Amino acid sequence: MATSWIISVTHSWSTLVLRQSLVEMGILQQVPWIDAQVAELYARCRALLFPTVEDFGITPLEAMAAGRPVIALEQGGALETVVPPGGAEPPTGLFFARQTADDLAEAVRRFESGATVFEPKALRRHAERFDRPIFKERMEGYLAAVLARARAC
Repeated sequence: MATSWIISVTHSWSTLVLRQSLVEMGILQQVPWIDAQVAELYARCRALLFPTVEDFGITPLEAMAAGRPVIALEQGGALETVVPPGGAEPPTGLFFARQTADDLAEAVRRFESGATVFEPKALRRHAERFDRPIFKERMEGYLAAVLARARAC
């Protein structure tokens, strides 16, 4: 069973303060790693803790591709890539509203309660929707449609 957490941290002051608060609360252990170890860490973690704002949400997709759910700040790209429980699609993660240690800790408690079941295969399928060839195909289709509409005018 997975016993660790991975946290994605940018170098903004608020995120660094949040990370230190989580270490002090005993929720997070500071573990430095290098890029070559990331895939192995994703495979062994319980979830990705994502308390930062990213334009697109690539980091959560990396965790989902490894079959791991995400606990994310409800802002930025995570809104595009993380699917919360209660919708038509299988959930891929949980959100928390404010970038505070208390809000993140509450989201971790919700995750630990087991109220939401995350299926690794569904997480991988969701991440595959954003794979480069699929993204390229969708982008080409979108651009072709825009160009066709422009030519029709």
